Amino acid sequence: YVKDAKPVLEISLADGSKTTLTAEVGQEWLLKDPQVRVEIVQIFTNLKVMGTGKGHVVNVPGPPKNPAVVVRLERADGEETHQYVNARGLFHGQEDDDLKLRYVFPEPEGAEPDPNTGLPAMEILLKHKETSQKVWMITHKNQTRAWFNLVDLLALEEKDVHGEHAHQRQVNLYLAKMQGQIKDYKSDLIVQEEGRTVAEKTIEVNGPLHYGGYHFYQSSYGQDQKGRWYTALAVSSDSGLSLVYIGFALMVGGMFWLFWFKPILSYFTTRRDNGD
Repeated sequence: YVKDAKPVLEISLADGSKTTLTAEVGQEWLLKDPQVRVEIVQIFTNLKVMGTGKGHVVNVPGPPKNPAVVVRLERADGEETHQYVNARGLFHGQEDDDLKLRYVFPEPEGAEPDPNTGLPAMEILLKHKETSQKVWMITHKNQTRAWFNLVDLLALEEKDVHGEHAHQRQVNLYLAKMQGQIKDYKSDLIVQEEGRTVAEKTIEVNGPLHYGGYHFYQSSYGQDQKGRWYTALAVSSDSGLSLVYIGFALMVGGMFWLFWFKPILSYFTTRRDNGD
């Protein structure tokens, strides 16, 4: 990406020539062949169409997801039209065969993650001695991994075990795409009090963290729209459980007394009274 680049309106003619206008309201260009006056009349950082039918357009605050400009075209015969020119092809205006307009909106440095593609990508910075290099590792469709050969950067050499000649070694970085479904998901959970860590554990389904009379369960997990993993926790208190356990113990003890100990005690008492 070009640093500090400005948005421009690119005008392409039928003969293959091109010219650009800085994307500012009021900027205009008079073309001779065809004879057309091109003027930028409105700029949208994030264009959105509201309502049904023709609807109306608004500039929605937030990241530039749908940048666009409105261009007024005035021809020699007095005909005047307006055309929406979108930077990302999400909304199209009318297009002439002899005049093509394109809104060039510089992207931010880097890339926003899109989990819907299912294609992992990573930009890495490689440093070795005085050399540094930025590379993108991108897996494409029908590929399970991407790789980058480090030999050119590292210039590693080793002796061939079969002779005295040196040869370069294959040293690759791999970015692999996960295959199949996730069978187990683990979350690192930390409990802090006044900035001090008092408990921590890697939890999973049916493997909660217990602290301070509470159980922290992994309720659910997934990915948000930006590809970031999240964990939803379920917290349950064990206060009062001791009384429940005591109650169960008394109930079980009562059943043993009623159905085992009492009949046995009665049996021996009866035999003793009968002189057996």
